[in-house]
Amino acid sequence: MKKFIVLSLVGLLIMAFSATAYAQVDFKAYGALFAGFVAHRNVTGGSDNITSYFPAPYWPEDGTANSGGWNKTATFYSSYANIFLEWNAGKEVKGVFNIETCNYYSGRNTIDRNTPPAIYQTIQGAEFDTGLWNTRLGQTRLRLAYIQFGVPYVGIPVPMTVTAGVIPMAVRPAFMFALTNGAGIQVDIKPDPLAFSLTWGKMAEGKIQVADDSNFYSFEGRANLGPATVGGYVLHQDMNTYPISYNPTAYGAPSSNYEATMWWLGAYADAKAGPVNLNLDFALDTGKVKGDANVADGVNFYAAHKVKYRGWAGQVKATFPWDKFSFGGLLFYASGADLKKTSRTGYPGDSPANGLGYATTKVDSFVFPAGSNQWVVWAESMFLGGNFSTLVCIPQGMQAASWSTRLNRGATGGTWVAKVSASAQATPWYKVTLWGLYIGDTTKNGNTLGDAVKANGQLRDDKTIGWELALVQDISIYKNLTLTIGSGILFAKDALDQQVSSTAGYYNKSPKNPFIFSTKLAYMF
Repeated sequence: MKKFIVLSLVGLLIMAFSATAYAQVDFKAYGALFAGFVAHRNVTGGSDNITSYFPAPYWPEDGTANSGGWNKTATFYSSYANIFLEWNAGKEVKGVFNIETCNYYSGRNTIDRNTPPAIYQTIQGAEFDTGLWNTRLGQTRLRLAYIQFGVPYVGIPVPMTVTAGVIPMAVRPAFMFALTNGAGIQVDIKPDPLAFSLTWGKMAEGKIQVADDSNFYSFEGRANLGPATVGGYVLHQDMNTYPISYNPTAYGAPSSNYEATMWWLGAYADAKAGPVNLNLDFALDTGKVKGDANVADGVNFYAAHKVKYRGWAGQVKATFPWDKFSFGGLLFYASGADLKKTSRTGYPGDSPANGLGYATTKVDSFVFPAGSNQWVVWAESMFLGGNFSTLVCIPQGMQAASWSTRLNRGATGGTWVAKVSASAQATPWYKVTLWGLYIGDTTKNGNTLGDAVKANGQLRDDKTIGWELALVQDISIYKNLTLTIGSGILFAKDALDQQVSSTAGYYNKSPKNPFIFSTKLAYMF
């Protein structure tokens, strides 16, 4: 009996130590801290989230609530922290937890300490962030929390990895679907030299007893062919509630009356032709937004109608590195909307903004998936979307809130761009980059960013948004600490003119040339 007890204790000790050894994990922490200052004129602001085009990125002094920024210089300060915690159990399994503290600009939503935050948020719809004057009222938010593991060998000699939880999702950023975080599952299969990724994400779920959810699906395949990598992808959004609503409202509201089914098909290639690096992209969108045929409440009189989406975009980029220099060129085109066929929202039956009285039937502008962060990472311009100089945690650019809960034209839909650039690594700690862009307008029967009108009150159709000139300086202070100073000016042309209403009717005003000056201090650890 004693031997049995001793042997049992030994066995338990072996099991305990085995479990301890098996459970041992390696812990890593890494991330980044940013702080930045921005001065700008006629840049930020904009209309609400708009499907097909963005009129009036800023307003003339016409007495409206949004007119205060017209032709005036504004400044703001912003900071951002992004921290990753990672636990690795060998090469097979890891867990990742990512949090951020983010403020769009300091001083935003500073409130009385005695005001209950929940009540304040309910009343004001405000977001609490590190920009608060009393920062202990701020809020740290979750970005990622996922498990990633290699699939055990099951007779198929192909490496497979599964990522599940709140995961990062991206397909060909920054051209197409930029990094978005959401609940989902991704499976990566890599039979060398091929690689495939399949992703499903839950975008929104309302009431679990009804089919009001929105889902995201993607399939990407690529092949490494030595000097070139070629690939393609299919994205699909099935939105039973549109726009995406995380708390569907009562019967009769737009979020409960519309559905959307969208597809994106794309192809790309990254190649090297001698010393020149080439990047080619092409994508098209197709699908429809339809109303609930059972709704006839007066608010959504045309709810049973459908709106078709057909748009496309392409980009060719070349970079030639030479010693301490680099020279580049880019051509980009994205189809624009025909404003005789669509309204600002793209909802079935809405009247277009040009006053012609037709019901919305088609959106020809290239649009991005609802909820994508594409506006952040298209870094080819100081003024279209965000870029590596002005981005801290703010949506820079004339498009404003294009992240949208709807299909949106993001930073680039309805424009075409020709760009040349040159950079020099002058010293080990100093790099300077200069670029110039022509930005054109591809919207028909109206403009992508401006909303100027003709004498008869209908929208004017112009071709040139402007010419951009920018200078970016990167200074390495220490190994992990860098300072980026960016400055840019956009020589505005007719497609940026804005309409002003008066008792005598409409007339147009041209803005002063938009400009940006920004600094970004970044510490990577």
